[in-house]
Amino acid sequence: MKKKGLILNSNLYKDNSFIVDMINENELFVFEAKGISKSKSKNKSLLFFLNLVEAEFASRGEKNILINGNILYDTSFLMSDFEGIFFLNVMKEILYKLILKENIYKYYDKLLNLLYLCGKYKSSNIYLIAVIHFLIYVFDKEGIDYLSYLKENSLDTTTINSFLDFKDLSNIILSRETLKNILKNLNLFIVSNLNTILNSIELL
Repeated sequence: MKKKGLILNSNLYKDNSFIVDMINENELFVFEAKGISKSKSKNKSLLFFLNLVEAEFASRGEKNILINGNILYDTSFLMSDFEGIFFLNVMKEILYKLILKENIYKYYDKLLNLLYLCGKYKSSNIYLIAVIHFLIYVFDKEGIDYLSYLKENSLDTTTINSFLDFKDLSNIILSRETLKNILKNLNLFIVSNLNTILNSIELL
């Protein structure tokens, strides 16, 4: 069988094999990638976080085994600067700390749109803007009231709301320091109200 989707988490299973989460618009799909960490593995580059891939799988008992695949959208360009690496790290934290695992696939379309945006502009500020937009989008979809906290603590809500409303995020003109401060304020909310922390933001 063939499936297309975004690569998420990859965990070492045994020897050179990994258990991998992949999402598409319909499901969270888990598969085993055998021998993927061997230097001669033809599938090694597939498993980069948030790569869009099309792959063929074989069903063996209850397991789905990766046979081969192609990268449709390569996100390794994000490794070229600090903010790109930050984007990858914090997006993984948002997905696995703030969203129930079985619901992550519902964010497939939004993730794909943000990845295309990042690839189009390849801008440090766009990477930060995309993270803020996705974080607020998750709050909105999960019914998490972050605005009350911001108001109670005399923090700016108008600017933050604009990230959810903007149809073209590239039109947001804010300094890098302002974007970082917005992220830090949102992380304070997460620490105070959701009993977790996005460690990547702490490193900004």
